[in-house]
Parts: sequence; C-alpha cells; structure tokens
Amino acid sequence: MRSRLSLGSPGFGTLAVTLLLLSLLITEGRAGAASDTTARHIALAGVALTRNAVATREVHTPTAFSMVGLTWQGADPDDIRVRHLENGSWSRWRSVERIHSTGRPTPVRASESVWTGPTTAVQVRATRAGHDVSGRIELVAISPGRTSTPRAASRAGMPPVVSRSAWGADESAMIWTPEYTTITKAATVHHTAETNDYTCAQSAAIVRGVYHYHAVELGWGDIGYHALVDKCGTIFAGRTDGLGRNVVGGHTSGFNKGNFGVAVLGSYDKVAPTPAALKAVADIAGWKLAVNGVDPRGRTSMVAGKGTLFPEGTRVKMPTIFGHRRVNDTVCPGDKLYEKLPFIREQAAEPAP
Repeated sequence: MRSRLSLGSPGFGTLAVTLLLLSLLITEGRAGAASDTTARHIALAGVALTRNAVATREVHTPTAFSMVGLTWQGADPDDIRVRHLENGSWSRWRSVERIHSTGRPTPVRASESVWTGPTTAVQVRATRAGHDVSGRIELVAISPGRTSTPRAASRAGMPPVVSRSAWGADESAMIWTPEYTTITKAATVHHTAETNDYTCAQSAAIVRGVYHYHAVELGWGDIGYHALVDKCGTIFAGRTDGLGRNVVGGHTSGFNKGNFGVAVLGSYDKVAPTPAALKAVADIAGWKLAVNGVDPRGRTSMVAGKGTLFPEGTRVKMPTIFGHRRVNDTVCPGDKLYEKLPFIREQAAEPAP
C-alpha cells in the first residue's frame, strides 16, 4: 500500500506546505455565535443518601440536562457509577472513568463526562475502599443547547469535517492560548468513555457538551482533542487551530507536543467501534500525518514529560499511531478500539480518494 502522499517525492515538501496553508481556510470558528449551553452545579452532600445494597444519591432538576460530569477534591473514588431516568425507568448503571492523564492543569479532580440524553434525574454511587464518598462529589448537569444540523465540509484534500462554528462552539469560552510545534509526528487514539446509546443527530450536542466541560468546568479553556469522531463516521473539529496548524492539545499527559489527539464518541471497553468510525479516525489521522510527512505505519520517538508510564525525560519509541494507554495509566481507548489500531494504521496509509 502506498501512503496518501509520496513521502519521498521531491515535491512533497511543497505539497505539504500548500495543504497546510489551504487548510487554514477551514472555518474552525473563532467568531462563532455564543452557544446556549448551560450547566447546573449540585453538591451531593446536600442530597439525601439512600442506603440499600449500595449507598446512592438521587438528584432531580427542574429543567432537563443531557450530560453530567462529576468533580471532587482530595483522593479519587475507586468506583463511580451513574444512571439516569429514561422514559420513566432507570437506565442501567454505568461505570464512569476518571480524568487523570491529559496533561492539562485542572483545579479539581474530575470524571469523564457522561452523555445521558435529555433527562431530569440521575443517581450517583461513589466508593473508596468500600466506603461511600459520594458526599464529596459535585454533580455538573450540562444542557448543551441546540443548533441546526451541521454539515461537514472538506478543504485541501482533507476529509469532510464539521467545523467548530458548525457544531456550535461558544468561542467566548476559548481562553487557552495556542502553543505550536513545528511538526506533528504522532497521533493518539482515544474514546470519550461516553455511552454508545446516542443517535448521530445528537453527536454535535455531545461535542458541545464535552467542549463546555473541558473549557469551562475543568478550566482548560478549550476542548483537549484535536478532532472527534462519532459512530456514523462524522468528524468534528476540536482544539482551535488543531487542523490548520500544529497546535498543542490536552489529551495525553507528557506526550501532547507534536501529537494529534482524535477521540471516538462512546465507550469501547466491551463494544466494538463501527467500521464508519474506524475509517474516519484513519482518514483524519492519516491526513494530518501526511501533511507533516509522517508515515502512519511507521514508528516515532518522543520524550516523556510528567505524568506518564515512563520516567520524565525518557525517549520512547512507539508506533506513529498509538492508543492512549500506551503511555498513560488509563484503559482508554478501550479494549475493542485498541485492538483495531493495526487496521487504523493500514487504513491511514491508504491513498486519499
């Protein structure tokens, strides 16, 4: 198989520069209208505790929300589970992953966000060493608002992408000053650990919710991923300038510089990613690496920063496209997505249509 661009051809450098310059024409949305995303904060210490088999706190809100996040101070719970009210019945309990390996400074400890779909009630369980610690948790209930159905657009040979303005980014929340590198030499694959029970018409709302959670609630000032992909294969622009330039993201602690982060919406510990999602990950990662002259099937060398599985300063050799768990203490991107990385690498090296 040949790569999307002939990496050894004399005209490659000129072509790569041209593609990078043309990609700046993509409307990633610096001037997008303010979103109507809102969030409600509820300290669970003030919510009644019911002690059945497992201590549970139940929250009801006067208005609907569609996503929740959990924050706390101090030691992490060993286990966090949530479920929500859906059509008059409680959903199944869902294990919630903790955020601890992105490389972005966060004023509080936090879980990943969880998409519930429209609801007005959620139950939370949190334990540490077998004891209830839910009273230390604050629930963030996010209503991501509405936008018209976004359309993906393609520029400069890039696969079709839904721009930030198209999915409804509130650019007033983007306060993370971009830092740039000369080259993107690797791509890390993630999952957002959301539910897989979403419709693709809801994907833009999920992205808006993740953006608000990262940028506002966790204090990052922007979304951490460069691109996000849903199960229908739609690609959404993430970090500001993340497609047009080699901007540093916040997704893989100690390895963010020169590293393109793409996340699949959903949880892939037990559920296999769709063929459409795999193709989209390969397409956007392959394009980004190609314009930087990097072989998606090759290997790269990066120096570990803080918060990794390696001592700080260690030079680590690994595949150009790798999973988050390769370098950080996390289950991300889930077993079922992780095992598809060889396929993603091969697909990323296929010629662009």
